[in-house]
Amino acid sequence: MKVLVTGAGGFLGVHVIERLLAHGHTNIRCLLRDPDKADRLTKISGLYPDARLEFCYGDLRSKADCARALADVSLIFHLAAGLKGSAAEMFADSAVASRNLLETLETRNESLVRATRFVLVSSFGVYGVAIVFAGTHPDFAGQVYNVHDDDLLTASQYLREYKKHVERIPSVRLPYFMTALLARFLEVYHRRSQGRLPLIITRYKTASAWGRQSV
Repeated sequence: MKVLVTGAGGFLGVHVIERLLAHGHTNIRCLLRDPDKADRLTKISGLYPDARLEFCYGDLRSKADCARALADVSLIFHLAAGLKGSAAEMFADSAVASRNLLETLETRNESLVRATRFVLVSSFGVYGVAIVFAGTHPDFAGQVYNVHDDDLLTASQYLREYKKHVERIPSVRLPYFMTALLARFLEVYHRRSQGRLPLIITRYKTASAWGRQSV
């Protein structure tokens, strides 16, 4: 069985490939945009004598590259996502890339599509073990799975647990009006900078986090 891993050079991709190799899945196609990221994967494959890593370089915003990446694969781990750049760039590298991959997959023979396993990852909270399980369990053939973590900590919970178990660090809780003011400033700067600053914090997200209506 040939396996495709998109975003293979990223933090999550490297760990998933290492877990696949450890579970005996040695025929893996690694989709990369940056050739320099192949070095770490080559070192990992050296630990597994039967490993057959194939490096495929391309961009999922191109349907031609999607078709090349999907050729002859029956298990897909879609980990690639846009993590930097403008909001438009992150949307293209995440939503558009995922759509292109799925639409290209649908053009294959119907029997091949039904026999293909597709794992779409949406959270770093699940890392390698659950992802590999979702893709390799025999009961999951021909199904699409979106692996995510339903029990993510809030920022306040994470900070509280960090202080309790790791290190006591000073922190200041900002009141709602200050957070909302900061969000408004970032939205204005985002527009004026033409998207150079991603909208990580918005008034809508701030209001949702505080349980209030957006203003």
